[in-house]
Amino acid sequence: MGRPTQARGSAVRGAGIIGVTHIGAGGGDMEGRDRSEDARDRSGGANLWRVLEESISRRKARGDAEYRGSILAAQFVELGRSDAICTRRACLGMPYHPIPAQLPLERFALRFLANDVVRITYVGVVGVGDEVLCVNRRSAWMRGEGRGKRVFHQGTPSR
Repeated sequence: MGRPTQARGSAVRGAGIIGVTHIGAGGGDMEGRDRSEDARDRSGGANLWRVLEESISRRKARGDAEYRGSILAAQFVELGRSDAICTRRACLGMPYHPIPAQLPLERFALRFLANDVVRITYVGVVGVGDEVLCVNRRSAWMRGEGRGKRVFHQGTPSR
């Protein structure tokens, strides 16, 4: 038996919706190349996307509703580790609360799904009282309106 099929895709833009189309199985694109290699050669460079992802955990940015509004896409949705689903509007309406996140992000990985769409994965390490919580996090970003826009985020408790 072969390897399990992974969903792979490129963005499909239309009517303000970002979707994914299946283009192959395994870790490469249709020609078998590993698209996670040397992301710096792609639009924006790997460092730009890392800076944007980490900025959300920084105290100054978390407390700045205007900044958060500028980086969350209109269709943004977040699936929280408590199974809560949060839209852009709901996220922007939440009061500021600090998150003592460890930076730089652990096990940060970036994969381009299309020229202007990236998937980011990492382990979020957060101190809560005397406990340290580890959460597997995923984000999808796209280039829009001249800058990176986060379209999706999910956190799943790590075991």
